[in-house]
Amino acid sequence: MGETLKKIVAAFTFFTRIPTVGCKQLESRHFDGIIQWWPLTGFLTGGLTALCYFFCAYLFTPIIAAILALSFRMLVTGALHEDGLADFCDGFGCSGDRDRVLSIMKDSHIGTYGVIGLLLYTLLFILTVSCFPIITGCILIFSSDVWCKFCSSKLIDFLPYSRTREHSKSGILYEKPKIITTIGMGLLSAGTLILLWWPMVLCSIVVPLVVLVLGVTMKKRIGGYTGDCCGATFLISQIMMFLCAMAVVRLV
Repeated sequence: MGETLKKIVAAFTFFTRIPTVGCKQLESRHFDGIIQWWPLTGFLTGGLTALCYFFCAYLFTPIIAAILALSFRMLVTGALHEDGLADFCDGFGCSGDRDRVLSIMKDSHIGTYGVIGLLLYTLLFILTVSCFPIITGCILIFSSDVWCKFCSSKLIDFLPYSRTREHSKSGILYEKPKIITTIGMGLLSAGTLILLWWPMVLCSIVVPLVVLVLGVTMKKRIGGYTGDCCGATFLISQIMMFLCAMAVVRLV
């Protein structure tokens, strides 16, 4: 198995709970390169979530289908990104300095801001997705999963890692991707957007803007990013894309 393929397998091993072939051949250095292949995992998690929503929407109401689809994605990913969102909200919700923010984010206990953040994300995901026609909702779930993961992965291109490997929760230091890999992943991720109704494609523009705003906030508060920040950025940017898509549907 080549080095690139091992990094891809490592990405699916880390970002999902689905058993992967060849995971026993992986070393710690392979996990350092997983962030550049994060969008690829979106094809799996986004695709499975969309399929779950599609079948459940014909058996139950759209709201129940959205609840089941989101729950299914959490099972597939081990709620990894939701955990990051909770830690991000707890850390950045406090008024302390950099060390205090990082300390709170590393704490396994969830606080008030984390609960509120998860509650708001869950409600917005369910209520926005269920408002679209079933096929449109499925496509939006799929394309946003891939596109938002790609944009969120760009945090590591303009921000340093805020911790050392020893103090990292996962023991992983993301390595910056090569330009050719970034271009390839960018084209592949953007390609999923053409499945959307064309006015809704414009909503994808909000995602890099959200990443930029959150990145600036991270730089100001903790001097860089953490793994939790990447997960939180993915979920927040996805919800913003959903809200913009809803606004477009109502206005056009």
